[in-house]
Amino acid sequence: MNTFTPRFDKPKPIITKIVITEEQQEDIKHILETNGYGKKRLPSAQSGYAFRLIRAKYFNNGLCHNCGKFPSYKLSYRLEGITLLEFYCDAHLPDEFKEKE
Repeated sequence: MNTFTPRFDKPKPIITKIVITEEQQEDIKHILETNGYGKKRLPSAQSGYAFRLIRAKYFNNGLCHNCGKFPSYKLSYRLEGITLLEFYCDAHLPDEFKEKE
C-alpha cells in the first residue's frame, strides 16, 4: 500500500486567465492551417510541429492538466523558492477556483 504523504500543503494559487487577442487568434489559425511550415496542413488537427509551436509561443508549453487541450487558466503556486505551474481549460478548472456568479 502506498502511503506517501507530501511534506507540504499546496498554498493558495495565483490564478491567471490566459487571454488571446484577435491578432494572436489569427496567428494560431494561420499556424494550424499551414502546419507551421507555410504549407497546407495534413489532416491531423492538433499534432506535430504546428501544435508544439503554438503551445510554446502562447501557452508557456503548458496544456490542460486533465485533457491536454490548450489551457484557459494558469495556476501558480509558490513553494519553497520555486513556482509550480498548472494549466487548465475551462472545463477542467477545479470548482474551488471557479468564479462565483
